[in-house]
Amino acid sequence: MALIIHDGETSPTAPTKDPQSDVWYGFEYALESGEVITGSEWLIDDVPVTAGQTVNGLTFVDKDNSGSVTKCRLSGGSAGTSYRVTNRLSTSATPSDDRTMIIPVEHL
Repeated sequence: MALIIHDGETSPTAPTKDPQSDVWYGFEYALESGEVITGSEWLIDDVPVTAGQTVNGLTFVDKDNSGSVTKCRLSGGSAGTSYRVTNRLSTSATPSDDRTMIIPVEHL
């Protein structure tokens, strides 16, 4: 799994994904004491996705969150394409916060 620490300012580039791979990507959040994740939604290229949905060739397979980590499982993708994958998070202290990573897809 590729775990991304987001600086809150720029969208980091995640490790390259092969079009044939089925892998997890995620974010680790710095939560305050007592703060818990209450919701986590995912978007591919600004389109909200649910399990089994494909956007521009990239398939959102599943999601999970535990403690301060949210993650999504992705498969497919078109070689030569970079995807914007966004986690829309809500916590007991924050109604909504988006974090985006760029996932390049190439044959590895």
